[in-house]
Amino acid sequence: MQRTEATVRGVIFDKDGTLVSFHHTWDVAVDVALREVCSDTATRAALAEAVGYDLPNRRVLDDSPFVAESAATLDLLVAPFADPHAFEDAVVRAGAVHVAPEPGAFELVEMLGASGVPLAIATNDSAESAVKQFTELGIAHHFGAMLGYDSGFGAKPDPGMVVAAADAIGCSVGETAMVGDSSTDVYSGLAAGAVTVYFAPGDADPELASAADLVITSLSALPAALGLAANPTI
Repeated sequence: MQRTEATVRGVIFDKDGTLVSFHHTWDVAVDVALREVCSDTATRAALAEAVGYDLPNRRVLDDSPFVAESAATLDLLVAPFADPHAFEDAVVRAGAVHVAPEPGAFELVEMLGASGVPLAIATNDSAESAVKQFTELGIAHHFGAMLGYDSGFGAKPDPGMVVAAADAIGCSVGETAMVGDSSTDVYSGLAAGAVTVYFAPGDADPELASAADLVITSLSALPAALGLAANPTI
């Protein structure tokens, strides 16, 4: 874990793979959506291949556009096989029903929120999906802003969403941490001028670890890493 001398007042989180467990949530949700929008097995198989989904094993592939691309990009891939809006709606609904938090995510958000730390979400998923998932988890009220690719500030790794999220929670970008598990999170945070935290619970990408201001392997390490550990319950 590296350290930074910057004073952090607010925290912006990525969603999938950071606070929301990617595979425990989306492996099931995408399967449900594929079956809902595709009436025949051939179309379902073709759409699954287009979006990087292993249909027999019911798993989103590691190189799937679901992992880091925006929903707008996914819409283009879906269009030859199904109505993109119907598919996105089905995925959002199923994603809310089947949402599962990353280990420690619920406790971290509850603690930071109770301590008065301004919090926001910046995700390449839709804002609607974020609101529904965190409402289902019972922690939506802790976030002062939940921004998605469709919120009008661009998608990560461009910096616009991070800058807008910091502004929405009343912090300058320089006193805000951007926390995420992917290259889009790290590079959007760096481009915006935020303190950038690479969350790597598994094998860390050496390039991202080198680029980020801080590297953590568990969410429980975040408060101390950012100097937000004044609350003894952390």
